[in-house]
Amino acid sequence: MSLRVFLTSRSDTLIVEAFDSLKDKGITYRGLSLQEEFYEETKEDIATFLKVSFADIKKKKRIPNVPWPDPKDLDTLLALAVKPRPLFIYAATLCRFVDETRTKNPVKQLQIWLKQCDHSSPQLNQVYVPIFQDLLGTDEKREDSDALDSDDKLQLLQILGTIILLATPLPVPALAALLDKDEFSVDHWIRNLHAVLNIPSSREAPVEILHKSFSDFLLGEEGTGVAEFRVNAAEAHAMLAS
Repeated sequence: MSLRVFLTSRSDTLIVEAFDSLKDKGITYRGLSLQEEFYEETKEDIATFLKVSFADIKKKKRIPNVPWPDPKDLDTLLALAVKPRPLFIYAATLCRFVDETRTKNPVKQLQIWLKQCDHSSPQLNQVYVPIFQDLLGTDEKREDSDALDSDDKLQLLQILGTIILLATPLPVPALAALLDKDEFSVDHWIRNLHAVLNIPSSREAPVEILHKSFSDFLLGEEGTGVAEFRVNAAEAHAMLAS
C-alpha cells in the first residue's frame, strides 16, 4: 500500500531539520513553499481582498463617494503586503486597524498607517508598529500625539505578554485575577486592540491573538520587533509564576 501524508506548517528550523533527517532513513518527501510557488496568485488574492474590504468599510462608514483609498495608496499598500513575500496578515491587520472602532475616523486611520510605511523595515514591523504607535502615542510626527506614561505602558505590555505566553488562553476576568488587576483596566487595553486580538463578546470566552506573527513581533523573534514594544519572555514568565 502506498501512503502519502500532506502536512502544512510555517518554515520553522526544527521542522525543516526533522524532515531533512528523513532522507537518511530512505523516506522521500517534497517541500513546497506556497508563497514562492504561487506568488502571483497570492498577490492577486490579496489585491482583491484589499479592494473588497475597503469598499465594505467605505459603505459601512458612509465615506463620501470619492476614490478611497487613492489608487496610488492602494498600490503602495499592496506592494508592502507582498514584498519580500506575500503576507495576508498584513492586509487583514491593516483593514482591521482602519475599521477598528466606531469612534475612530477610518480615513484618518489609513493616513496614520500610510505615514508609517517604510519599505526598508521588516514586514512584521510594518504590520504592527503603526498599531502600537497609534495606541501608545509615540509617533513624533503626529501633532496630536499623547504618549502614555511608563506605568501605563508597563501595564499594557504585561497584559499582552500574558496573552501571548499563556499555554491556555484565558477570558478577561481570569486574566485580571491572574495579574491581580481590576477587570476595567484589562478591558480598557484590549478593547483598543481588535486589530491584533480576537476579543469575544462573551465574558467567559478566552482572549486570543489573531496570528502567531504578533507574538513573534512582541518577543522579537526572527529578527523582528522594536525594543520599545518588546516583551521579555523570561521576565514575563517570572512575573506570571510569582
